[in-house]
Amino acid sequence: MQHLDRYSLSVCLYKQTVYNFDFIGAGADFKSNIGAGYEHCTFHKLTGWGNFLRINNGLPWGNPTSGGGGPIE
Repeated sequence: MQHLDRYSLSVCLYKQTVYNFDFIGAGADFKSNIGAGYEHCTFHKLTGWGNFLRINNGLPWGNPTSGGGGPIE
């Protein structure tokens, strides 16, 4: 398993369509598609969280820390 002395993590919210979109196939200059890239990280490998992200099409309505949620744009 790959090891890094330091690790930086950021959280990004994407619509399901963006998470699953084939940016490389569409000609974007990406090293990997968003979902495919995420699913290589150890957190996904240990928890399977990317499976939830890949299939979830709901938005965080009623999330008290975000002022009630809303469309992800």
